Amino acid sequence: MARAVPARKKAPRLKPGNFARRSRQKTSALHQLRICKLSGEVVAHTDTQRHQTLLSLLTSLEPTCGVSKHRIRLLQDGHVLQRDVNLQPSAPLDLQVVLLPYMQTNNEIARSFREALHDQDTVKLENLLWQPVDPNTTFSRYLPRPITALELALLNPGPHTKTMLSTLLEAKAAPDRPENQGLLCMALEREEEACVQLLLRHRADPNRSSNRITPIDIACQRCHEAMSFQYQEPRTAVMLL
Repeated sequence: MARAVPARKKAPRLKPGNFARRSRQKTSALHQLRICKLSGEVVAHTDTQRHQTLLSLLTSLEPTCGVSKHRIRLLQDGHVLQRDVNLQPSAPLDLQVVLLPYMQTNNEIARSFREALHDQDTVKLENLLWQPVDPNTTFSRYLPRPITALELALLNPGPHTKTMLSTLLEAKAAPDRPENQGLLCMALEREEEACVQLLLRHRADPNRSSNRITPIDIACQRCHEAMSFQYQEPRTAVMLL
């Protein structure tokens, strides 16, 4: 008769000693980052291990501040931090947050903004938005009505159309504003499927239009024209449903 083999006892898990716990707490404290208003009210707590760059930190503050990163400035000891700096503090860091209003758009700024969109100059557009210039600016020189920055970005076809549109949307250009209600129709008519996806991702309304023809009507018509004897999936029409 085989003898029963006694079960082996599991070795107890070793807990970190006091020195290890102190080292871990000290390392965590070194990366603490507190962001306050100028009044002293705490806005957010985070750490620099999550945000290696200031730009990443600014992006994470957008929901808390309720504005785009282009309008947020962070100060350390009264000095504005540049958005391209790396966050590598050797001690807990306190920053102050300031929200900037949009610049008042004069003729010179409007001209620079219009030229950046027309030439698809992404660097110039980024610099203008960081001043910050309102991404919902309208340009009154166009007839029969003023057009918006989003419309102008779509009206200038080129290799960087999607990039220009994405840059404006990241700066909180609003595709759901009344003056932008024809954006989806414009993108569909120009067969800019990537731009259609981008606008829908930023909550452009597929049921709104500047006339009786809706974006779904245009997508279905395009799908019908593209049909041959072989079945093709109406991807754009499906996206709008």
